[in-house]
Amino acid sequence: MSSRSTEVISPEQNEPIDSYWTTARVRLRLQIKDFEIMTWSKQMRLLETRTKGGVSVFPAFQFVQRAGVWSVLIGLHEVLKPFKGVVGPDEGNSLASWLTTPEERLGGISIIDHLKQDRDPKKAIALAQETANRWQQPSNKI
Repeated sequence: MSSRSTEVISPEQNEPIDSYWTTARVRLRLQIKDFEIMTWSKQMRLLETRTKGGVSVFPAFQFVQRAGVWSVLIGLHEVLKPFKGVVGPDEGNSLASWLTTPEERLGGISIIDHLKQDRDPKKAIALAQETANRWQQPSNKI
């Protein structure tokens, strides 16, 4: 753990919950190639964002480890799909923030927590579609 005193560790990942993974870390943990990572990002199977310097990074909250195997959070692809063509890597932090904000219609938990608790993803997918439609309108686009 770094010396930042506000850093919080996620028990299931042993990673800071506000951390980001580099392409190299995604490749290593998921055992996939760089071109697959970029393809998955374009397909909205992974949430990619960019640093101010233009480096691609991936929010750690979207990865889970079960039985020693790392994968992308089940249901995330369906939640991200409505944002394809609406939100790109340059706006990824806005989408990351939305995914981790408590949602009243999910009982006060975030979409990410909802999926991590293996709850039915239909409500989260409906919220995503609703939000993507709203963000897609020219006056509300991020």
